[in-house]
Amino acid sequence: MKGAWRVFRAEWFRLVRSRAAQLAGLFLMLVPALHVVVARFVESAERLQAARAGRELLGLEQGRGWAPLVEAWRVGLALGALLLLIHGARSIAGDRASGVLRLASTRTASRGGLVAGRVMTGPLLVLLVVGLSGLASWITTSIWFDFGPLVEDGYVILEAGELRTELFRAIMSAIPALWAVHVLGMVVSSISRGATLAVASSVALFLAFDLFKASLGQNRFWIFATYSPSFVDNSAMQEMAGLAQGYSDAGFPEALLRMSYVLPVSQALLLAVLSGVILTRRRL
Repeated sequence: MKGAWRVFRAEWFRLVRSRAAQLAGLFLMLVPALHVVVARFVESAERLQAARAGRELLGLEQGRGWAPLVEAWRVGLALGALLLLIHGARSIAGDRASGVLRLASTRTASRGGLVAGRVMTGPLLVLLVVGLSGLASWITTSIWFDFGPLVEDGYVILEAGELRTELFRAIMSAIPALWAVHVLGMVVSSISRGATLAVASSVALFLAFDLFKASLGQNRFWIFATYSPSFVDNSAMQEMAGLAQGYSDAGFPEALLRMSYVLPVSQALLLAVLSGVILTRRRL
């Protein structure tokens, strides 16, 4: 693990100064914000159509902001998962092709340190993904919607405090899985000959699992990627979206919620060790 901290600082310095990383951060904020704007226009169109037809629009009377907030945040996290995967896939393979990896291993770090330093950047990147997408979602949603209790037909379905608690639990459930997605990209990167191949292979692998995970039944919950927000979503954020719309049968089971905190972390650590083993056996 020699030089892991030095590699971590170098990676972080490179990310902060990277124009591509800055554009990715802007994209992470723009997409959720646009999602909320679209939701607002759809609601306005439905209300106008109902008024013209002389009927009352059914739905929540209060707390209408929770659903667009959760949906926009979920979309941002799904996009963030792909960006984390691409960054992990680009890291080792790209530096090997450019010669940076060889230079670092001869001067400052062991091969294990090269992997560990990059793995350490993952949690901070995940927190940035969660923070930027969440901030954009909340700011845009608060312009048009309220975050009070869910009220339908005069009946309080859920209090605002309960919704905040459930949303926090859903976000905490996604964080370990997002980190594991980043480490998965690093494993593919350590195998691949070039950055382009690593990125293409990792994205194809992630999307293939996303499309076919339903065929695994309940066994899919033993794989970390299931807990990551995605385009075919089975994560706690997807269940939270149903809860925010007032569906009484929505919500992530407590047993799966506990698994989502532990299982992705253990699998991410195993993937990190695998990446280090692969790198020590390959020529730089």
